[in-house]
Amino acid sequence: MVQKMPDKIKLAFIVCGLSWGGAERMVLDIIKHLPKEIYEIHLLTVMGSGDLLPWFTKTGVTVKIFHKTSKLGLGTLWQIKKYLQAQRIAVVHTHLFAGDTWGRLAAWLAKIPIIVSTEHNINLDEGRSKKILKKILSLVSDKIIAVSDEVKDYQICHEKIKESKITVIHNGIDFSRFPYKNDYCPQNPVRLGILGRLEEQKGHEVAFKALLELKKMGLKAHLIIKGEGSLKEPLTQLAADLNVQRQLIWETPGVKVRDFFHQLDFLIIPSKWEGFGLVAAEAMACGIPVIAARTGGLMSVISDYQTGFFFKNGDYLDLARLINNLRQETGLLEKVRKNARRKALKQFDIKKTVKHHENMYLKLYYENIIGQQILLP
Repeated sequence: MVQKMPDKIKLAFIVCGLSWGGAERMVLDIIKHLPKEIYEIHLLTVMGSGDLLPWFTKTGVTVKIFHKTSKLGLGTLWQIKKYLQAQRIAVVHTHLFAGDTWGRLAAWLAKIPIIVSTEHNINLDEGRSKKILKKILSLVSDKIIAVSDEVKDYQICHEKIKESKITVIHNGIDFSRFPYKNDYCPQNPVRLGILGRLEEQKGHEVAFKALLELKKMGLKAHLIIKGEGSLKEPLTQLAADLNVQRQLIWETPGVKVRDFFHQLDFLIIPSKWEGFGLVAAEAMACGIPVIAARTGGLMSVISDYQTGFFFKNGDYLDLARLINNLRQETGLLEKVRKNARRKALKQFDIKKTVKHHENMYLKLYYENIIGQQILLP
């Protein structure tokens, strides 16, 4: 029997927490741009709150904070299941490992008709047990979104996810938050920046060693580091060991990312692996040249010497040489800045990202609940 379309589709996003991460910021932007006349949106966390809570609250969605305190988190699993049932959620969309794991299990136990997950990264640091768990959870997922072709390929080859389950939707940018910097002119000392969590994946030590090499070349440089994480103390010690600590400026995460970009001559992304590289697309939108490690999803975002620049992954000497050579190439930098802005506008608009999500939600909703096939653009 064909069911009638409800007044609103009840959609729940489930995430780990509400810290200043790229995935969390992406979920915030999607929620802000989804039409509230069509969706009743709930946001659930598995492992507590975070600094982004006020920004999610401002969107007007219902926010429910859960606190997983044990390794198995059976109590939290049961609480999320009961919440999904009580609210009669139709679509669950999970993000990041804790959100994906406890979120999908709870949705499956609650018999939620549509379960979607987004894979944000190429998880080289995950062991065999996590890969097996992801494979099992893919069986209860209707769709898995990969944020780049590289993430999709990794899921198929290393996590053994069926290709038919995966759809690629690139992350998007709200361009009103990332205006183009017209008065760009490299300074002396050159101003470098890294935006990202202080964790192993982000490769901060490569940039620190590059600073030392730049000093040997006679080039003065400052590195602004915006982020928090478990490696703050070890990275501070490494900077002291290399004698580059006076060249570092530490900043905590914050909403005014554009102000961070606009003070830079170059954004550095020394990541050891990366699923997409949202910060690269954001810097490109601002017209700030990006120098990134040639790895993972960054290769979907940047075209070498066209919209940004690549150095050999992990090679601080290559990074230092590139910075030193590029700082005086004003003509090349201006060309790359303009190309980068055009590419960001064309490929990474948040409106396109949200429309792709909407089309997927509606298609699954009509097929799984209403019982009809629909054609979408």
